[in-house]
Amino acid sequence: MTVATIADEIYKELNSPTDLSVSAISFWLRTNIGELNNLLFTSYLIDGSTSEIVDADDVQITMEPVSILKKMYSVHYYDLQIKKNIVSLSTDTILEVSDQGSSVKKVNKNEINKSLTTIRKQEIESVKNLVTAYRLRNSEPRQVAGDDTVAGEYSAPDSTRVTDI
Repeated sequence: MTVATIADEIYKELNSPTDLSVSAISFWLRTNIGELNNLLFTSYLIDGSTSEIVDADDVQITMEPVSILKKMYSVHYYDLQIKKNIVSLSTDTILEVSDQGSSVKKVNKNEINKSLTTIRKQEIESVKNLVTAYRLRNSEPRQVAGDDTVAGEYSAPDSTRVTDI
């Protein structure tokens, strides 16, 4: 799967925000392949000629790591939204002004920050769950105890048990 394809999917999943572009997402994906490798204990890299994400054996990335990469970007996106909202806390955003009824409606940016933080925490938890599931699915036992070459002994019927006569 190419970096541009993944970036386009992320862009569409975020509902095509106007303050974001596919090329910016592609850049983020290119620079964070190493973080994905660290999380999953893999060795993905980007092929220079095709821009596909492949492992050391030249096998294309599967859907599980792609979904983790998408969730990682989602966490990054909400980080940016929180930072942008914190920077704009100094300015007042007025939504509605009435003349004769004398009412003014403002945006409560603290509540927006709380909502964005909650969404970000949910995305982080989702990343953790996906990484754990991926690691468990791809894990191998370190040691197998026992000797499988010798036939085991099974218990014979209990001859000491008293039966009705």
